[in-house]
Amino acid sequence: MQFLQQVLELDATQASPSSAHQAPVSDLRRAQWRLSLGKAFVNLSNYGEARTNLERGLKASGQPVPGSVPGAAGIVASQLARQVLHRWWPARYVGLRSPQREILLQEASAYEALTESYYLASLPLHTVAAGVKSLNLAELAGPSPELARGYASFGALMGFVPLHGLAEKYSQRAMQTAEASDNVAALAWVSMIRGIYETGIGKWDSASALFDNVVRTNTRLGDERHAGDGTQLLASVAYFRGNFEESLHLVEGLYGSAVRRNDRRVQAEALRWKGHCLLALGKLQELQTCVNELQKLRNAGISGDVFNQTDVYALLGALHTRRGEKQKALDAIDEAARRAVKMPNSSSEMILERATIAETYLRLWEMQGAESKSPANVPAGVPDNAAVVLRCRRGVSKACKALGSISRVFPIGQPFTLLWSGLYSHLQGNSAKANAAWTKSLAAAKQLQMLYAEGLAEYELGRHLQSHDQNRKARLQRASDIFRQVGAAHDLSHAEQALRAD
Repeated sequence: MQFLQQVLELDATQASPSSAHQAPVSDLRRAQWRLSLGKAFVNLSNYGEARTNLERGLKASGQPVPGSVPGAAGIVASQLARQVLHRWWPARYVGLRSPQREILLQEASAYEALTESYYLASLPLHTVAAGVKSLNLAELAGPSPELARGYASFGALMGFVPLHGLAEKYSQRAMQTAEASDNVAALAWVSMIRGIYETGIGKWDSASALFDNVVRTNTRLGDERHAGDGTQLLASVAYFRGNFEESLHLVEGLYGSAVRRNDRRVQAEALRWKGHCLLALGKLQELQTCVNELQKLRNAGISGDVFNQTDVYALLGALHTRRGEKQKALDAIDEAARRAVKMPNSSSEMILERATIAETYLRLWEMQGAESKSPANVPAGVPDNAAVVLRCRRGVSKACKALGSISRVFPIGQPFTLLWSGLYSHLQGNSAKANAAWTKSLAAAKQLQMLYAEGLAEYELGRHLQSHDQNRKARLQRASDIFRQVGAAHDLSHAEQALRAD
């Protein structure tokens, strides 16, 4: 990378009038240097510099770059139309410009790198524009590892729409193309993208096998960065299945690897997952240390913070709520909700922040409701109960809508959407609607094999039954057993307390 930077600096010097006697460098060669430098910056998670160099290189190559939203929309429209033509008449278009294969594949690879950069900058339309442009260029060049990656990435984008039928077809085409290319790095990439899609729809065993392959292959190739991606994705599967200790172990190893490579973006990602694991496990002291470190990294302005620090404030809101620090919790979760507006629904892992925001508002609402029945227990300086409840009602209404929106894209969000929508209905006084939602949440959690979500649904159903109802004890006992199994200490204490109260 330093070599490329030096070459470009030297070229700029030679381009000056005082260096007119030097042999000129072609625009194409200069563009290729920019594209190579941009991809090198992506590998270092320096997405700001990556985007600058990739866009400059593509412009110099005569390729369009989506500068504005209307510009991105125009590229999306034209390139989707081209992709439709490619699918209708593949024999006419695939490999059409094979004599320019080397240049086309370099440009396709540059757009692929831009896709990642735009995604992490929360630019969804730009992401689609770069993704479909990358695929179309790779198809014109003919079968290649780049084409396999293009099919995989476009399939993932179709899954986000969500158009699951198209996503499945492109995923299969990606795997077939990667296998035909006999390129292990391309096979690992396709496996990763396929696994991300399958995670969002709850195909846990298949996704885990794919991510295992990603880690093994990239480790063998010496590619620590992409091996780390596989590790993080394995941690996400473990988390959603309720295997919090396993997820925690994986992200702690990932954090150590990222520190050695000085990759601050991945350090932050690892700390984010660690924070959610510690919250689920009820390890509040460790959580405080983790969030402090995460906030330092986010405040440093690291490139690629797609979460816009929503993760920091959501975890802080939940932490303060667990500690009974209601005013701090409310301020933090309001900030998380404000920032979450800019967070796209482009990854299933973003369910964590949206669910945490909804739950925190609901828990604060419950706490204020309990205090309103015992006003003598309200400390001096705490805002009026009615005002706090109003803030919580407004916040949770928006949070549940946002959670429902991402769950329409990623079915694994449905148990949480139904769970917290049910509690919202209960706090509004609609018990019948609440019970219906919790029953659906329980069914969805069982179907998706999401054990922790199953325990939460059992707990809500059980604790809101009358003490004389025979199902109350059975549900609370089932919730306790699940919380004990997954190590959710905080939830276990509440379930056991409800059991003792009977």
